[in-house]
Amino acid sequence: MVESMAESGLLIIIGLLTALGSGLAGGFYLTFSASIMAGLDRLGPSAATRGMQSFNITVVRPPLMTVLFGTGLLGIVLIIVALITSAGSSTWLLVIGAVIYIVGSPILTMAYNVPRNNALDRTDPDGPEIAEQWARYNREWTAANHVRTLACLIATVLIILGLVGL
Repeated sequence: MVESMAESGLLIIIGLLTALGSGLAGGFYLTFSASIMAGLDRLGPSAATRGMQSFNITVVRPPLMTVLFGTGLLGIVLIIVALITSAGSSTWLLVIGAVIYIVGSPILTMAYNVPRNNALDRTDPDGPEIAEQWARYNREWTAANHVRTLACLIATVLIILGLVGL
């Protein structure tokens, strides 16, 4: 059981910030899954590759990186604070939600999406195999992006349910 009002307040603040960050990240990923990747694909392989290469440069900026990776750090803090304060059955909702975010967003991004982005960045958009390269990239990257979207949304719901149960 949460031991003090201060601990409860800290847990609520960290939980709300983590849920907010997770929801924002999920919305960002959803935008790519629901529209941007299909829009790029309609341009044809060369233009789509150029477009994604451009996104790969502009996306690595503080606003988005703060949301994606800052939320991962908040998730770690949320896990620690939830376990220390023993928030009852809500503890496990908070912990599982934070773990799902950490694995499904920053870890999946760094382990799966970023290597594909880096490979695409080395791709010649006018090369002879661009149609095959773009098709493979789009299929693999977008599938992982769907997973990131779902992970963030599930994490957001679990964290909110955990906070409601405090």
